[in-house]
Amino acid sequence: MSGPLASFTRSLLAVLTAAYLGVSVLSAEIPDWIETETSRRTGTPTWVAEDRAVIDGVLQWELFAPDVHDLLEMMVEGARKAAATQPGENAEGRCTAILSGSDVAAESDSTSETIFERSSAVYLGRVVDIEQGFLLGRPGTMLELEVEEVLKGTEPTAASIFVYYQSARIRLRDAYLCSRSRRREFDPHLGGTLIYARRRERRPDFQELPLFVAKDPELYFEAADGTFSAPYGLDDLATSVSSFASVLRLEAARGTLSQRRVHGDTRVGALPGPR
Repeated sequence: MSGPLASFTRSLLAVLTAAYLGVSVLSAEIPDWIETETSRRTGTPTWVAEDRAVIDGVLQWELFAPDVHDLLEMMVEGARKAAATQPGENAEGRCTAILSGSDVAAESDSTSETIFERSSAVYLGRVVDIEQGFLLGRPGTMLELEVEEVLKGTEPTAASIFVYYQSARIRLRDAYLCSRSRRREFDPHLGGTLIYARRRERRPDFQELPLFVAKDPELYFEAADGTFSAPYGLDDLATSVSSFASVLRLEAARGTLSQRRVHGDTRVGALPGPR
């Protein structure tokens, strides 16, 4: 077997094997495409990378399930109209027609304590790969996060997880297909650290893979310019990813102490230290 199908098969097998064995998927990087049991029924991938989905500026429609064609056509038409009315900005690669799929605000009462309490899992890791593409027909960015510490929740099934966020700028022949939050730029630094405070329940068909879909209030990361990027309105929580991680460790310790008090064990020595 050779060609694109062989490349896809190797990538998918590497990811599935890593997820099953609980080992790192760093060698696999982000696959060109990912299938789930649901997408196999339509013969189209759940995730497809930009360089497979767009060839010579043209969308490869056969790679998208029929039920997302209307959405994609609407987005492409909007992008083309914006490019025609603002040709200068389009030539510079600015996003003039935007799908704000991740434009979800953090709660106004958010503190480090409430963020920790409301999260079902909190992962601290390093961004080892970044790829634009489409998840279920929606343009976005997939991160490969090498998990270095689990601040809350259970260990993921693989040492690296894939985190999708609906923010991208994908070049078509005559326009840019854009998707992002209007609240902040999603520009994590390759090699930088990131905290994923997961709150959303996972889609049932994603359970078989180390694949997560994140919204704006769930991500705290080191931006491309080295600054700390927090959800809109939460910039004063910390000055860096490492300092925010330290605060969350304290929240974890407090929670552990409270649980031990409920069960009659108040030994300070029983508290977990920083990992």
